[in-house]
Amino acid sequence: MEIDDARRAIANRALDELGTPFRLFGQTSKVGLDCVGLALIALGPLLPDRMVTRPYHLRGEQLETVRKSLAGTVLVELDCPDERLPGDLALVSPSPSQLHFMIAALDGWVHADAALRRVVLRPGPLPWQLRSLWRLGRI
Repeated sequence: MEIDDARRAIANRALDELGTPFRLFGQTSKVGLDCVGLALIALGPLLPDRMVTRPYHLRGEQLETVRKSLAGTVLVELDCPDERLPGDLALVSPSPSQLHFMIAALDGWVHADAALRRVVLRPGPLPWQLRSLWRLGRI
């Protein structure tokens, strides 16, 4: 599989989850998903088996903690993210003390929306401050 195909596959796996119910700490489609669970499903075949093993708290979580969790994976952090590609993983701040993952698709950003209680596609640019952007660098 070429890297562009793998990036599109990440976006497509995220899009396949549209409508899945939101569930805090949810990591399966049957139970429901939060933003971490959605990222794990979308990136799943490319990440170490069940990468998130510790309890996580994206409220108050530090960016450095997330960077350490993603270090050594197939993802690379972009220094100057001036464009998005399908399959990119964005870490945003909906509020000063909260971090949230979103996955780039051709038409916008897929994410587990706690307010709407489901996985949705949000068209257009990122709605919140970008803290970090990660891209598939190797497969």
